[in-house]
Amino acid sequence: MMKFSISRFESTLGIFKVLGNCQPAGKIEVLRLEVMGTDGWILMDMHQAMTQKIINQLITELRNHPKLGSL
Repeated sequence: MMKFSISRFESTLGIFKVLGNCQPAGKIEVLRLEVMGTDGWILMDMHQAMTQKIINQLITELRNHPKLGSL
């Protein structure tokens, strides 16, 4: 398992800070997610259904990020 931290991830859904784990089989687990709001970074509640939906949409884009290699 590889831990990763991306301080500014620009996606089709917005700009995020992402902290998580990446497993050898290519599974990505997001542990913390913050979104850039008009007044700075906003911590997203990982227990909310909408946050989980956003994470699921971000996974594809995260796989292509240079820090994670091409999983």
